[in-house]
Amino acid sequence: LRTSTSLFRRGSRQVSSKIFPVSVEGPTLTLSTGYLSPLSLATITSTSSNTLVNNHICRDAKSTSPLTINYVNRHAANGRIPGAVTRRDFARSDDNEILAARVVDRCVRPATSTLGKGVEVTCTVQAVDAGSDGITLAVNGVSAGLWSQGIISRGVGCVEVGLNADGTLCSGKGDSETFMTVGGGNGKVTMIEFGGSEPIAEDKVKEMLTMAVDALEPAIETQRALLDKVPSTTSISDPPSPPLPLTPELIAFGRSVYRGEKGENKATRGKREAEYRALLAEKLGLSEEEASDEDNETLYKALKISLKDAVFDGQRADGRGTDELRDLLACAPALPDVVHGSAVFGRGETQVLSTVTLGPPHDAIRIRDPYKHSRISSKYAVDIEANGYPVGSLRSIGPKESEDMMDLKKWEAEQMLVGQGGAFDKEEYKRSFLHYDFPSYSVGEVDGRTGPNRRSVGHGNLAEKAILPILPSASEFPYVVRMTSEVTSSNGSSSMATVCGTMLALMDAGVPVKEEVAGISVGLVEKDGEFLPLLDIIGTEDHYGEMDFKIAGTREKITAIQLDCKLKEGVPLDVLLGAMDLAKTGRNQIIDTMKAELDGPRNDVKSSAPRVEVVRFDPARKKDLVGPGGIVMTQIETHYGVVLDLSQEGQCLIYGEGGEHSYESGRGVKEARNAVNELVGDVEVGGIYEGVILDVKDFGATVEILRNKEAILHVSELTDDPEALKHPEGNKGVAESLLAIGMKIDLLCTEVDKVRGHIKMSRKQLARLRSSGKMWMENDSEEEEAVHVEDVEDAEDDNGEEEEEEDEETDGDGDGDGDEENDEEEDEEQNEKEDGKVNTASTADTTVYIDHEMIRAREWAIANIDQSTLKKETKDFQVPESKLDSSKTQHGYNDDNSRKAGKKGPDKKGGDKKGDGKRRKRRAKGRKRGGSK
Repeated sequence: LRTSTSLFRRGSRQVSSKIFPVSVEGPTLTLSTGYLSPLSLATITSTSSNTLVNNHICRDAKSTSPLTINYVNRHAANGRIPGAVTRRDFARSDDNEILAARVVDRCVRPATSTLGKGVEVTCTVQAVDAGSDGITLAVNGVSAGLWSQGIISRGVGCVEVGLNADGTLCSGKGDSETFMTVGGGNGKVTMIEFGGSEPIAEDKVKEMLTMAVDALEPAIETQRALLDKVPSTTSISDPPSPPLPLTPELIAFGRSVYRGEKGENKATRGKREAEYRALLAEKLGLSEEEASDEDNETLYKALKISLKDAVFDGQRADGRGTDELRDLLACAPALPDVVHGSAVFGRGETQVLSTVTLGPPHDAIRIRDPYKHSRISSKYAVDIEANGYPVGSLRSIGPKESEDMMDLKKWEAEQMLVGQGGAFDKEEYKRSFLHYDFPSYSVGEVDGRTGPNRRSVGHGNLAEKAILPILPSASEFPYVVRMTSEVTSSNGSSSMATVCGTMLALMDAGVPVKEEVAGISVGLVEKDGEFLPLLDIIGTEDHYGEMDFKIAGTREKITAIQLDCKLKEGVPLDVLLGAMDLAKTGRNQIIDTMKAELDGPRNDVKSSAPRVEVVRFDPARKKDLVGPGGIVMTQIETHYGVVLDLSQEGQCLIYGEGGEHSYESGRGVKEARNAVNELVGDVEVGGIYEGVILDVKDFGATVEILRNKEAILHVSELTDDPEALKHPEGNKGVAESLLAIGMKIDLLCTEVDKVRGHIKMSRKQLARLRSSGKMWMENDSEEEEAVHVEDVEDAEDDNGEEEEEEDEETDGDGDGDGDEENDEEEDEEQNEKEDGKVNTASTADTTVYIDHEMIRAREWAIANIDQSTLKKETKDFQVPESKLDSSKTQHGYNDDNSRKAGKKGPDKKGGDKKGDGKRRKRRAKGRKRGGSK
């Protein structure tokens, strides 16, 4: 379908003789005709680079239906196979196609006048280049086709102007998401569509508009060059309008219809308008019930003249001045707090009810756009040849699956869990979106149709573009945000009321918006070449006026613009620039009213909103959380009733339901956070962790935190109670009186030595922190810190040497008293405690329950797993060798005395093979000196 005629040399003989193949190349596009669709009224192919759009025009002379524009995106245009079950292109137009069709429609409709009746235009995108969408090509091609058939009397151009990241302007979309699409010609504008990723200064927007208007003429010249080479075979002319029989009495009555009192409602004004229509019909000899389209057009023109006369006489239909807003209403919240955010906003008789709903990432919606980036992720492409085997060789798989393939499976599992859809790009999902509803009751009508029409899709998209630039990023606010707007009453510019109502609902929901955004519409009336803009137009002024210029933004910047025009030639540029200044004044007044209701976003989301917790971790440990095929993530989600999101590098977001559906007021989220922390979390200074006492030693205790990390709890960090620190047996006695193996306690991390692997915890500092209610930690003196380090180093470096020296001076049972009977009684007491008869360990300030099930599991592991294997498989946690000895107790633990005596452990030959020889020698020496057996 390229413009070279050689490609169609054979087929050109079959083309109708009235049209012959011809191409015209312009500076920005190429137009050609005569190659396709010989039976249609006109077919224009417009191309630019590798983007090609076919524009087909047909007309039914007997039809009275208005101009219809259809826009079709072919998946094959970008090398895609449709994702539908049947693999066909979309059966109905999706939102992108509807929005594109509306742009084409708004560009050319003003120029068609009444000649657009019965005309149907179909724009089909057959090839598309990266970063292009074909909309401007469609407008220029349709304009050339309508112009060639006399349906319009002049060409309509369309261009795009982008804003680069460095602030410079360019032709096309540029390297940022901010761009403006403008249609028109001869220094006038018929259509504007503007939006971006962030608010843009008003002066910069005016500069973009000026540049776009200047760039329209080359596109129109290309259309004119094509028409010079293509003879028109049809001649369609607009029939002359009959003169209106407007007597001075009718003119005076017409002006009175639109000179309402301030605050007058739509119903009262409608009665006067109905009387005037009946009077006009009588004078013209028409019947309103049986009026033809021409008769209705005559009545419309008469009413339009009456409105213009009234406005230029200084009187608007509702009694306001040209720069005056209607009465404003702002109320938030408007619904009970089970709704995450709600508001009602009104301007006069225009009123909307807006809501905001927060959800986890899997609630995001997929963008059905076939022209996005490739659905295949190159990040996880498997390079089999890197392993030294040819592609397709079974040797590349080996005994286990390729690590790259495992990464791919894990990644796909993650994307499915967080709503990213397997191997599809994240860019195909929207985390924030707005839905606009315009029910029939909003205008007091009965209509059985349901669902959004083209107008609703367009208005919702405009409001969404106005809101998105001020929403926080996913890292700042990790929720999916669904915004809805239900128009409860409509009398002019409900789309801009949607912007204001949604803004209030966002602040009510606690969404940390960057700035407040408001929207307002500016209308226009024209008389004898004189233009008069109107701020905040009502429905009557929109219907009989010349334009609807919608502008949304902050106090100083603009986020979205849309222009609808009825003037056949378009609106002059200077009039639009003046209307933007008028809109800024009204926009700031609305923002003042909104801030009077809500000065800013609420400090937190409502209790009914989903709970979210954030866990940050080393990205290298992500595989530990995902598990093979995502099984670990799935288990956590199922067990705790939460949703995990790993879409952000080094961060896990945990979502749980709020309100009545929450798992005991967010308990599920908190427990899931602990589980994730234990899997991948890193210990940080100042963090509070739940620890399990592994062993009680002379210097204090060793504690397990985060499942597999061992920390040190010094005896001086146990309590502030000076009496509790006094014990006849010294530090170990203090530790044993306050702690017990298996006890669970909350601890505060005071130091992490990543070089030596030491983690120091404090129970005393945590108690101080909680009692004061402040997040602070009192540092110990340097002397005390030195003592801590020295004690810990001695305890680790001696590694049993102190036990050997102590054994030489003790009796056989190791306590030094020479009385084995007393020792047996102590053993029995210890057994009773371990059997659960004493199930708590009391301290001065708390009672901690001992987890016996955990103790039994740990003791079983110690008794049944070889020590060398255990040390090899557990990186951070090392079981003390003394714990590998058995005892007479029920669970296999020795009490302290029996461990020192070196009684036999689980090894039938005498326990640990390395230490048994030395221990037997020490016991023999002890028996000789102590006189025991």
